[in-house]
Amino acid sequence: MKRFTIFITTLLLTFLQMAAQDTNIKGTITLSHQGNETDFAYNEMTKVMDAAVDGDTVFLSTGYFQGDFIMTKKLAFIGSGADSDQGWNNCTCYDGKIVVNVPEGTKLVTRLFDGIYFINNTNITFKSTIDNVIFRKCYWNNNILNINANIYYMLVDRCHCCLDTRGDYFKKLVVRNSYIYGTPNSTNISANLFFYNCNISSNGGYGITGMD
Repeated sequence: MKRFTIFITTLLLTFLQMAAQDTNIKGTITLSHQGNETDFAYNEMTKVMDAAVDGDTVFLSTGYFQGDFIMTKKLAFIGSGADSDQGWNNCTCYDGKIVVNVPEGTKLVTRLFDGIYFINNTNITFKSTIDNVIFRKCYWNNNILNINANIYYMLVDRCHCCLDTRGDYFKKLVVRNSYIYGTPNSTNISANLFFYNCNISSNGGYGITGMD
């Protein structure tokens, strides 16, 4: 019994130590431009935004990333996975306020965010009209989306996320193979929401039909 107690105590301390070290595992940002790659530190996303041009890809390694930034160009952000079961040091974890403020009517040509775990302090604001917004294999468990302009088309694919956000600006939202915690708040957009093979929790919000 004593050995078992020692084992449990040791295991608990190990897990606590892993949790404490999560944000200490700093990732690396790699900006890819026409085959050329430039590395930046985990907290240098504003420098990445200054150096990037339309069509570039921003790769994020496993580890912790931090920093607010404004996206004004057509970019893709590709992480190394959002599965935090083994700790944040084994996935891409982002913490910061992100503003998408591309020219009005911009249509993205590739997924916007892929394989990223957005922690609770993250906030993503869409300030200009945009088309073809894709979240793929991402995770967020609270309302991180602020939508202040029309999104003509958004795809949420294989994500675990909260969509309990303002829904009036969604012209078309398609969600597939995802776990959804909360649906967009609006009484007039049911015809514009499409869910395929999803597990949906209402989260006490208005829900798909506008009913609480």
